[in-house]
Formats: sequence, structure tokens, C-alpha cells
Amino acid sequence: MRLLYLTYGTHSGIVTSHCAGLRSHGVEVDIFDAAAGFDYRSAKIRMPSLHPANVLNSFIAVKRYGRDWRWFYRRTDFAFRWMSRRASQFWLKNENRFDAVLQSGALFNGAPSREKRSVPFLMHLDHTYAISKRAQPVAGVKDSRPASAVWEAMEHATYRDADLIFTMSEFVRQSLIQDYAVAAESVVRVGGGPNLAVLPELTKNQALGPVVLFVGKDFSRKGGPTVMEAFTKVRAKLPEAELLIVGPKDVPAAPGVTSFGLLSHSEMPPLYERSRVFVMPSWREPYGIAFIEAMAYGLPCIGSRIEAIPEIIDESFTGCLVEPGDADGLAATLLKLLCDRDWAGALGAAGRLKVESELNWEHVTETMLSAITEVVHKSRKPSR
Repeated sequence: MRLLYLTYGTHSGIVTSHCAGLRSHGVEVDIFDAAAGFDYRSAKIRMPSLHPANVLNSFIAVKRYGRDWRWFYRRTDFAFRWMSRRASQFWLKNENRFDAVLQSGALFNGAPSREKRSVPFLMHLDHTYAISKRAQPVAGVKDSRPASAVWEAMEHATYRDADLIFTMSEFVRQSLIQDYAVAAESVVRVGGGPNLAVLPELTKNQALGPVVLFVGKDFSRKGGPTVMEAFTKVRAKLPEAELLIVGPKDVPAAPGVTSFGLLSHSEMPPLYERSRVFVMPSWREPYGIAFIEAMAYGLPCIGSRIEAIPEIIDESFTGCLVEPGDADGLAATLLKLLCDRDWAGALGAAGRLKVESELNWEHVTETMLSAITEVVHKSRKPSR
């Protein structure tokens, strides 16, 4: 099987892990980044890019999104068309080298018209714009809600052009069926896995103390302020408790809180091994790879009861769920897990088993390849 993988960036490591999983099954994968060079900054120096397309899109983004324009730079109508054109041109130029084309995300449409292409167009998604539109506004959390009607129509057309769509969650699968009228048989839920080269070997000396780990660069969206508020309540009853925060640059100083800033995957193992509980009560979460990585280290997880998170965390079996923004409920749940080490250990062990059996890229790609092979076979059948 030869596969062209269209993307825009690395998606926090998901593209790398996904392609590694495909290659482990013997698939030849070529990656084409439709957004390569499409940025308001130069790739080599931290200066504004003077490429005409980047300058034009910067003006368009500023006009539409104001001071948040950098955040939404790749979500303009122009960006959608620009990346679509680059991807479709590459597809047509190299189509004879591939059996199928797989696109990650829906910020562009890499598919030429059905009349011009001769191989199947597949998609892999963790979210839809319709889900974002329904989300309630939250202070400090940026939403991609101001997209134009034209952008929405282009996103919708992308799903119509796909021969098969893979979703990481059932939540997103249902959005495609209900919000975009995609045929149920054309959407397959496949899940996700940790962005780890290998599953870690668990040690017997884990979780020596009541330590909580939070990972999330986007502090507000990931529920960081709620964690800080809840942890203050935890410390009032459990003074020896610690909170480790990874991701954000600036975190308010507080007793028992240690902020590490942004760390690489290679720097994370000591923190997982030191922690007893992982927490990330997000307001928005397309999928939640961070939970799977914590589960891989045998940690019970606390997440919010939104979107795909309940599909990853089985409540009271691999972790616990709370309402987003509920600091009191989060504090109570944290105290239960920190004070009952046996229960926390049992949840963590169940989570690790779920990663080994289901939430891993080998399982994901095996499921995908079965469906892809069928679609490719059908596309090669002569018409009657």
C-alpha cells in the first residue's frame, strides 16, 4: 500500500505517530505539508514573512479576527484556498505513485475533482467546526467560531468529497452524520494513541507522595485556572500535596505548585513517575492525547465531562470526570485519589491496560488499513 498523507503541520506529534503506525504495517507513506512556508513569520528568522501570500493573508486575518489574528491565521478563506490549491496540485502531479490519499484535518481540501482524480480520498479528523460553534464562550479561551459562511461551505464540501472519513472519537463521528449529513457507513471511529515511541516500563516506586500532574500549553483552554483554584482547596486539607505544571510560560506562584514551562517528551518521564494523579479539566478538547500518555504511565486521569474525553476516561474505572470549571468538584475528586492510593493505583492499572489493548497507534492503523484496503479495492474495479 502506498499512501500520500496530506497535512498542515504536525498536530502536536499526532502526524508523526500516525505515520509511524502506518509504516509499521508495511505502508509506504509520503507526507506533504500543505502549510509549509505559509506563516506570518519567516521559517529561519523570527521576522515577518515578506512572501506575498503571507503578507496578504496577514492583512485578511487582522481585518477579520483583530488582535487574535495570529491564532486564526490559517483559518481564513484565503488560507483554505491557498493550502487546498497546493495540496491538490501536488496530488495530481504525483498521483500515479499512490494507491490512496489521506488528509489530516479539514482546514483545506486537498482533493481534486472526482473527474480528475483516480485514487480514493480519505480523511482523518479529531474535530469539526460545527462542534466549535456550539461551544459556550469561556473567558480566556479562544474559539474558532468567527469563520465565514464561505469557509463553512468549503469545510462541508471537503467532507462530501471524501470517500471515507476516519474520526478519532464517536463524538466527532456523530457530528459528521448529524451536522453535515455524511452517510454513517462512510465514517469510521478509530480512536487514538500516545505520542510515545514505545510504552514506558512501569516501575514499583511510582507515586511516592500526593503529587498531581497537569500538562497543557494552552493553560486557560485546558482548565489550568480551575486546577489552581481546586489545588488551593486540596492544600488546605492535605498540606503535603504538590502540583506539577507543564506547558504554559507564566503560571501564578502558589504554595506547593512547581511550573516547568514547555518540556519535550524526553523530559517528561520523571514527572509521570513522580506523580500519583493526572488532571486536565479542559473546556475544549478535540481528543485528548495527553490523557492517553498519562494512562500509559499508569496514572489515573481526571478530565472534564465534555466532547471525546468520556470515551478515553472510563469513569470510576480508569479515572474520574468532572464538570469544566467546577473547582469544588475537582478538589473533592483530587482528595479522594490522593488519599486512597490503592484506588488510584487500580484506576491507573486499568488505564494502562486500555492503552495496551485499544488506545495505541498500532490498533488505530490496523483498523484504518482494513477499511482503506476495501476502498482501494473497490476503486480499482472496472465500471459496468
